Amino acid sequence: MNQQFAPPGASDIHSDAFKAVMRNVAGAVSIITASHAGERAGLTATSLTALAAEPPTVIVCINRGA
Repeated sequence: MNQQFAPPGASDIHSDAFKAVMRNVAGAVSIITASHAGERAGLTATSLTALAAEPPTVIVCINRGA
């Protein structure tokens, strides 16, 4: 199942700022957080990759069986 969520103001992120942030992402572990309908969730991930600069998009691969 593929799901895309765009937080409020996500389109306000300039591609140059997005690229600068992604250059500083640590390679080992990333903390992923999200909120939807007032509920918050988070996880640690070892797979985080910049997918596109316009619009700023990242891809996180999650193994539901892990």
